Amino acid sequence: MSIDVENIKQFNYWNEEPVKHWIKLDSSLNERFSLITSELFKKIDFKNGQKALDIGCGSGFTSKKTFDMVGEEGQVLGIDISEPMLNLANKKYSIYKKIKFINADVQNYKFRTKFFDHVVSRFGVMFFDDPIKAFKNIKSSLKKNATLTFVCWGELKKNDFFTIPIDSVLKHLPLDYPEENKDPGPLAFSDKLYIKNILKKAGYQDVCVETVNTKITTKDSLCKNATLLMNVGIGARILRENLVSKKIYNKIKETIESKSKVKVIDDFVSYNASINIIRAKA
Repeated sequence: MSIDVENIKQFNYWNEEPVKHWIKLDSSLNERFSLITSELFKKIDFKNGQKALDIGCGSGFTSKKTFDMVGEEGQVLGIDISEPMLNLANKKYSIYKKIKFINADVQNYKFRTKFFDHVVSRFGVMFFDDPIKAFKNIKSSLKKNATLTFVCWGELKKNDFFTIPIDSVLKHLPLDYPEENKDPGPLAFSDKLYIKNILKKAGYQDVCVETVNTKITTKDSLCKNATLLMNVGIGARILRENLVSKKIYNKIKETIESKSKVKVIDDFVSYNASINIIRAKA
């Protein structure tokens, strides 16, 4: 690839760590994941006064939703490895005394044993270095017959949220298409049999893996939406790993806008999404 010397200062257009982009885009991502969040929570039989653990809680949006389900007599613990995201969670939800957040690694954190009635997670369990160890540790925190319910991404090709930015980036960069694998990352549990076997090895019972086809929607403009997709996800990762000129960057953004324009329905950009919802008992 030839280098555009005039635009060399534009190559590293990320002046911040990726997590800071996630913080800035927190409300935008929660908007996009609203239907997915609904699909996850309607699978959980919460009862007033129960205790719940939110894995990979991030800014605490799902922790607060969980608290709404278990009520004022319930308790919610959110856990995440990102201190900046947890700072945002505490800022947003510190008035709720029954919601607590901890900065820790789920694989190694010493949970209170047989304490929780539910463990929930929205896209927070796909990044474990040792998933069997992590799920065993999570299980130690669950009461007998308590539930684990989480959502993760399904097949790459069925998720426009990933494929549109990937296709747009690769249209302008001579790179190979990323392969799906089981390494820690957003698509680690796209294989239904793989995650089912992991949970069985970790000691869970009645493991159910259900693929749900839904939508990711936003009322953002095409330009604002394209900017978001160039800051989060697999396409954004490819950009971070490959220096590009401002000219190429703008061409990629224009391509994302063009591909997204055909997805507009009733003023919403509406992407096809395929997710796996996993339920199991301790």
